[in-house]
Amino acid sequence: MAIKQKSEAIDARISDIDEKMKKLLLQKKDLEKQKKELEEQEILSVVRNNGATAETLNDDLALAKLLRENNLTKEDILELVAPQDSEPIISTNNGGLIQ
Repeated sequence: MAIKQKSEAIDARISDIDEKMKKLLLQKKDLEKQKKELEEQEILSVVRNNGATAETLNDDLALAKLLRENNLTKEDILELVAPQDSEPIISTNNGGLIQ
């Protein structure tokens, strides 16, 4: 086979590969788009199932960001809201409080 023929065969093969790569790239972009849409649907579903509105969700996300920035965990917050180690506060008959 002459060098010219080999060169043309290689060029043809390169062209075929380029076409396949273009098709695969389009398929990849389409699949990435589908994945993103599924993820967005899932997020929206979670939001709706929890009864959140745009306003409450914005507030909740701002609070979550603040908690993350300050390295506070769920357990930390629960301890602040309802401490487990403290004694209950009991009201007396004369309006005073006993701990």
